[in-house]
Parts: sequence; C-alpha cells; structure tokens
Amino acid sequence: MAFRLSGLSFFDMLGLDEQIDDAIEAAMADVPLSVTGDPNGVVSGDANDVVVDRGTGGIYKNTNGADAWAKLTHSENLIVASAHQDTDLGIGVDHTELQFPVLIGGVYAVEFGLYLAGEDTSADPAIRFAVTAGTMDGWGHSTNFNASGAGGVVSNLTAASATSPTMPTGSTTDAPMTIPLFNRGVHVFRQNTSSATFKLQFGVNSVAAGRSVRVMAGSWLKWKRLV
Repeated sequence: MAFRLSGLSFFDMLGLDEQIDDAIEAAMADVPLSVTGDPNGVVSGDANDVVVDRGTGGIYKNTNGADAWAKLTHSENLIVASAHQDTDLGIGVDHTELQFPVLIGGVYAVEFGLYLAGEDTSADPAIRFAVTAGTMDGWGHSTNFNASGAGGVVSNLTAASATSPTMPTGSTTDAPMTIPLFNRGVHVFRQNTSSATFKLQFGVNSVAAGRSVRVMAGSWLKWKRLV
C-alpha cells in the first residue's frame, strides 16, 4: 500500500515511483511474446524481440524490427501426441503428429518417450525413425521391455539410410490396449542430401490376423537442431 501525504505518495517523496516503473518495464521486456505457429510474416516486433511458439516450444528472435524472425537453433521443441493411433500393419506406419521438418546438412538431437500397447505378447509394438527424402547418418538407442517384462536396450545405427533400424517393445496380453509400456530413448543424426520431414514410424513387429498395436496419447518427442 502507498501512503499519501499532501497529495504525494510515499514513493513520490523518496523519488522511487519512476524507478519502480522502470524496473517493471525492464522485467516485462524479458518476458517473451507467445504465438501459435511460425511467426514469420505474421507477427511484427522490434529487433531482438523474442517469441515462443506455443505449439512446438520453438523460440524465435526478431531480425528486422518488423515481421522477420530467426529460429534459435539450439532451442528445444516438444511434440505431444493428442490422441491414440492404432494399426494392425507392419512397421512403416507414419505417426501423424510425432514428426518435424529437417534441413539438408542439419544435425539434430531427438529424445522420445512413447507409451505403447499391444493386443497380446505376440503383437509387439515396433518403432523406427524415417525421413521423407534424402538419408540420415546417426545413432541412438531405446530402453524398453521384452514380452516377459525384462528390460533391455536396443541400439539403432543408421548409415546413409532413409530409415533407422526397427526397435521392438515387448507387449502384454491386453486386448483393449489400455496397459501402456514405456519406451524411452534418443536418436542423433545428420540429414544428408535433401531437406525432408523426420517422423516416427510404428507397426506390429510380427504381423498376423487379430494383432494390433497402439501409440498412446501423451507419447512425446523432443528435438533440437545442433548445427
């Protein structure tokens, strides 16, 4: 509470009002704007302003005092699946949300946490990563479980290929596919020869009639460009 004396606030008497205003303005200047989607050509700002894309978590810096923004390449981007996605097909089904654009020559780091389910112990969910054009060189691993519940680590060495090796995750007998198994891992790679879209692919590791697998809502993929 500011006490007033003869029409002047206590802060006025000490000459602090202006200092407080300056401090608030300076603090607010450090709070980034928030938008949904790429702000280029859409949002105007002052040079060196920063905005955060609510959809991906990407951070952009204004470069021209108008509507041109440069994405800060070392910022992390988080994608979270909003709904279950099921299939009874083999590996190679695109997840429609867990994907992002990559540029030729770019080096990327990916972390993922996937909640997977299968109808029975013979319907193991399997995952891999793919690019829509060009090839990747990189390495990664996933930590998951086999059908008996034992933990294990599966490595994925990708050498001049559009897809990483397949990584299966053991499932339980769960026809409604409501019991999740957690698959956590990393994938680091360089994108060769062409710009493209990087995406998670999934499917049934051992295809047969009546076998389906699920990538559950809440599964996530976090990525950033290193170079």
